[in-house]
Amino acid sequence: MPSLFIPVPVSAAPERLELHPNPKQVFKLWQTFVDNVNPLTKIIHAPTLQGRIFEAAWAVESVPRPLEAIMLAVYALAVVSLKPADCIHILGERKQVLVSRFRTGALWAFSNTDLLSTRDLEVLQALALILMIDPQSEFSTTAVALTLRIAHKMKLHRAAEDSDMPFFKQEMQVRLWWYIRGLNSRARRGIGLISTIDDLGDVRLPMNVNDADLHQYMTKPPAVQHTAATEMVYCLMKYDLWTFVRKSSNFSNSLNPREIAAELVTSTSAESMAKKRKVLGEVESMLQERYLAHLDPSIPLHHLSATMAGITIHHQRFLMFHPQNQPEGGRYVSRADEDLVFESSVRLLEFDRDVRNTSFSIKLVDHMACRTQIQALVYMVSQLKVRTSGQLVETGWSLLEEIHEEQPVALQGDHKFYTALTDLILEAWQARSRALELRAEDAPMFIQILLVSRAEIGAATEPTDMEGLQTGLMDNFTCEDPLDSSYWDGLLEL
Repeated sequence: MPSLFIPVPVSAAPERLELHPNPKQVFKLWQTFVDNVNPLTKIIHAPTLQGRIFEAAWAVESVPRPLEAIMLAVYALAVVSLKPADCIHILGERKQVLVSRFRTGALWAFSNTDLLSTRDLEVLQALALILMIDPQSEFSTTAVALTLRIAHKMKLHRAAEDSDMPFFKQEMQVRLWWYIRGLNSRARRGIGLISTIDDLGDVRLPMNVNDADLHQYMTKPPAVQHTAATEMVYCLMKYDLWTFVRKSSNFSNSLNPREIAAELVTSTSAESMAKKRKVLGEVESMLQERYLAHLDPSIPLHHLSATMAGITIHHQRFLMFHPQNQPEGGRYVSRADEDLVFESSVRLLEFDRDVRNTSFSIKLVDHMACRTQIQALVYMVSQLKVRTSGQLVETGWSLLEEIHEEQPVALQGDHKFYTALTDLILEAWQARSRALELRAEDAPMFIQILLVSRAEIGAATEPTDMEGLQTGLMDNFTCEDPLDSSYWDGLLEL
């Protein structure tokens, strides 16, 4: 892998040409990027970049290095968002080979830019895109710190204060700053660090405008911002929510809101429980009024935005009202709170399904969906043992069937956790069968498969140890504390 700090000569012209797809393939990859990736990042101005890429595709030998790095990063991100079969169909090669080639090519092009002294926004855009190709890699985790320092050096965190800067340039810098903050948030979380308010700087939110409302020669902002959702809705919703929570009266008096949140989490006093409900209510109201009320679920980007908002709300509700976070370990939890947690467990699994089936790049959103999937699954099944009818119950059983079809290892793995989970599902089915007077042949196919599988390894002789299952769950899976600001930091992650 080429170094970012030591200039590396670009390969000879024939090899350099081999890095790039042909112009017809460039068009398809660009459109894939625009459809699957750009709505989740919004750090390039698509109408402007499109013309430059299409022109450069016919003369790659003379493409400036920053633009070439952006082009190859765009190709890599587009391929990452595609299914393996689509890669073969469009480009005639395996997905893994293509991603490796384009990522390596982007780094080769980037290594010949003047990184450490650059003031070129395009260089920083290229680096940010390259990091997102594999955001959890050691390279990305390390290089994001450099990216943030370059952004500081270029004063992106002060861009909105520069009244002499043309508006288009200012807006693109503001967008890029927020995006880099998201990359940095993910990297810090990955190595166990926390964020503080000072990390962000006092930067305004990007404007709620479409790319068509902007052009590269704009000196002043559009006369009117949209009130309805725009192409910025997914990114803007996350940034706005993060700002809203950080500026909330519940946390705004501390440089490190996480400490306040941690103290609140460990307290189950009546005052603390009331405060948790207040915070969640404020978040729900904010999302509903500013975003959800303006979304059209038939539009894919709106649907994904609503899904991620739902994950945010129900993740927090699930953890806040879970018996483990109630006074005296939930011994006296109310039926109303039990209903809230059960509903949230079902909704989280529904949202997880929606994210896995999205047409957008799954690599950019799956980290948000998977955080509570296992916890929600265990709680939902435990409740299905005592809830045998109702719409949410029917939805829960449908979700279990879908999970078994799509991820059979989740219900049939060899680990003792999966064995215990299978026993719990079968116990829930027995309770449902008795309550509804169902016959053995009425059992759905996945239950019949689980029964056969369980019989082969020996049926459980005692009811499933729910306490042990929950303990094992917490030992093997990350369960973030409710109201922990590290979760809100995660909203910035792309």
